[in-house]
Amino acid sequence: MRISGGVLSNLFEMLNMYFLITLLDYMGLIYAGLMNVARSTTYGELERFIRHQRERDWQPSKRDIKTLYTELEKWLIAVKTRRIRTEFHLLSDKFTSSELDELMAKLAYDFLRHLVAENMLIAAQRESERRGRRK
Repeated sequence: MRISGGVLSNLFEMLNMYFLITLLDYMGLIYAGLMNVARSTTYGELERFIRHQRERDWQPSKRDIKTLYTELEKWLIAVKTRRIRTEFHLLSDKFTSSELDELMAKLAYDFLRHLVAENMLIAAQRESERRGRRK
């Protein structure tokens, strides 16, 4: 299942304002862990993982990670409760809870994969600009 480019573009714009791209060296580890969980678990397990990360007592220097998980959780809740039907038109009125969870697992994985790729590109561009200023 793929999410349309326009929808992804809007989601990236919304979430990128919350992510501190300058910390992507460290965040790469966070994203890798998140991707491993998204790839290998059910949607319910992904929700629990995100909630656990959001509720952790992060050091002050890593509070941006809490923000990432807080905003990700908000986005996933909005998609699951409203947007999947009204904006994306991916479910009919008659669907089972397991169908919803299966669809959400696929949407979450696809979204996270694209988010990580975009942020890696932004980090590479910033690193290239930083190196260019040194010369």
